[in-house]
Amino acid sequence: MKTIHFISLAFSNFSLIIASIKIGYDISLSEEIISGSLREKLSKNNLIVEDGWFPDRITSKIDLIVVDSKLKFNNPELLKAKSIGIKIFSIVDFINKIAERKTKVVVYGINGKKTLISIIMHVLGFHNIDFDYYISDKYQKNKSKVHLTKNNDFILIEVSENIFSDLIFDSKFNFFKPHIAVITSYFSQKINKEIYHKMFSKNYLSFINNISPGGNLIFNKNDIEINGLIENSSNVIKTVKLLKPNSVIINDSVNLEIDEGLYPLKIKGDFNLINISFSIWVCQLLGIYHSDFYDAIVSYKDS
Repeated sequence: MKTIHFISLAFSNFSLIIASIKIGYDISLSEEIISGSLREKLSKNNLIVEDGWFPDRITSKIDLIVVDSKLKFNNPELLKAKSIGIKIFSIVDFINKIAERKTKVVVYGINGKKTLISIIMHVLGFHNIDFDYYISDKYQKNKSKVHLTKNNDFILIEVSENIFSDLIFDSKFNFFKPHIAVITSYFSQKINKEIYHKMFSKNYLSFINNISPGGNLIFNKNDIEINGLIENSSNVIKTVKLLKPNSVIINDSVNLEIDEGLYPLKIKGDFNLINISFSIWVCQLLGIYHSDFYDAIVSYKDS
């Protein structure tokens, strides 16, 4: 059993800590100040945490340290860990370690991630397929933000812009090296495109460059910016350029229009439809036939 110590992760990644316990790791953690409600949650999982940092507790018995991206360089526990040679992981590194033998499905983009991920989770759940995931929000009832196992074949990961705040490690462009990658959108209508392009075009290009060679990148065929970035990338990947699926409106209800017939949906809008196209491809690459996808999507409701 590996012994893992988390530094300053209790607030931002409580679900990750609990998931790590469930797969059999021996966990300890430290936090500068713990709220009463969080302390109660931790104690229910046999984690007794005192406020503050305790470098004397950092010993060679710990196999690795996992730290929050905003942790200060001079944190005494971090300094102690470095001094005695304990491996120090960012959250990205830690998830990658757990998922090193899994197929990684990574969703990125300024807009639309929640809908896409919730559709994929709905379809997989409909067919009783268990899978790992690391996401930013609860997209289904009774679901945690993190689910980890030792045996599942693939993991669904959501990447948001806050990954760029990783101050300790040169891993902010690691992006989990996905085997299946989806870019939901490059721009949001609510932001200044010129400013956004200057800020984040390098980040999108880094995401594309870090897809596992031979992996799949799924994106909107009409997204001019993403097409341009792919042309600037030397990474050898498969690009899947998609448009929204054929549909017809009947009695104010959107219906997917396919050769086999019509499938009524409980969602509307072009953005939701393009996410359905993305989801069909992701699920197909995970072994779900189109007909099985359509059977599941008719019961999906936008969360």
